[in-house]
Amino acid sequence: MKTDDQPKNCNFADLLKFIMSILVVAIHAHFLKENKIADMLISDVFGRIAVPFFFTAAAFFLFRHIDKPDFGKRITRYLSKMGLLYIICTFIYVPAIIDWHKGKVSLFKWFKLIFFEGSYRQLWFLPALIFAVALVYALYRMGISAKAVFVFSVPFYIVGCAFHSFYKPLITLEFIDEIAKGYYNIFGTTRNGIFFGFIYVALGALLATHSLKLKKPVAWLGLVASLAVMIIEVLIVEEFSVRPKGMGMYLSVFFVALFLFWISVNTKFFSGLSDKPFKVLRKLSTYIYFSHTFFLYIFSDLSYNLEFFAATVSSILLGLLMIGLNKLSKRLNLRKRLSALRER
Repeated sequence: MKTDDQPKNCNFADLLKFIMSILVVAIHAHFLKENKIADMLISDVFGRIAVPFFFTAAAFFLFRHIDKPDFGKRITRYLSKMGLLYIICTFIYVPAIIDWHKGKVSLFKWFKLIFFEGSYRQLWFLPALIFAVALVYALYRMGISAKAVFVFSVPFYIVGCAFHSFYKPLITLEFIDEIAKGYYNIFGTTRNGIFFGFIYVALGALLATHSLKLKKPVAWLGLVASLAVMIIEVLIVEEFSVRPKGMGMYLSVFFVALFLFWISVNTKFFSGLSDKPFKVLRKLSTYIYFSHTFFLYIFSDLSYNLEFFAATVSSILLGLLMIGLNKLSKRLNLRKRLSALRER
């Protein structure tokens, strides 16, 4: 059942998306690598909130239309759009993909990259999002409630975290080691739609269809507390070297994403301002996220700091160019339609 108090102005959420996209660039550029503490905070804490936030936001703004009669068609269009974007991005990144794998990309490796791991660095987000959205929607169509879908997603996330950031202690058990090896030989990572994206898409859908009653001070306190716990969790993971499969999947980041997203759509920050510049920031965040590693690849010979700034600025300029061309295209189409009407 859809709630009646859906936010009408999401300027703060759009601003956060833009900031998160810059943090993703910082992660991949190893920005501030020379400062261990600053690099840890950017690369392993603040930057790791971005993708959970993106998953949650995408699902929230999609599933808040669930009561509309054409929602099934809306889902189909959305999945088709994301699939096309993934194909285009993968095609653009082919030279970088080949170079990333030192020229050794077998047919099976291509299949594994495209369908399971994500074709290149940040692009794993798209197949994960497609799978998670399709899964949540399919469960809804089966008559399973939003709350039940969310509860069902939780153990998958726990398993995903265990076999990603907390992998090393688990494989001391021989039977788990064998299971893990078999899984990774085929799927490559747990950072995908079932073990990562599922819970955040389920969360976004739940927040879109059910009102979470929180007092703003409680939400802010929850955000600060969960962020503090996340820092402790990251330090534990790094201190005990328990993550040979990589960083990024933490139990505590879920609560950070929950409170941060709730705050972003339930506070009046920037709500009195026009939403036009914030919509531009929202679009820019998409262009930055999907294009920045291409520019990092181009500027890879620069120092870490220069590489970060060059890639960030280039991504923003590309985004502004694409937004401008899109507006121009719409205006030209409008003029053609007006001309056609006059001729009639």
